[in-house]
Amino acid sequence: EIVMTSLDAFSEGKPDCGQFGHCRRYDRTASRKRARTRLGENRYDVLFSNCEHFVMWCIHGINHSTQVSQVATAVAKAALVLHRLLSFPQL
Repeated sequence: EIVMTSLDAFSEGKPDCGQFGHCRRYDRTASRKRARTRLGENRYDVLFSNCEHFVMWCIHGINHSTQVSQVATAVAKAALVLHRLLSFPQL
């Protein structure tokens, strides 16, 4: 569920390692307003609607997760390598 919390509570006291992007579609005020419109939403999905998707939507207006894309690319490459290995004739 999307809830409002402090950065300290979110990070559980660990150092913040947030990224600062220079190219944003929505400034901080607009991004916060966008985030608040989704408070209480409970549609989490690790592949299609995770926390990175949410942040990207708030800041850039797109539903994207670089982490998911990287994993999908790695899985696709591994599948291709496995397919090629299994396609070679037995000696």
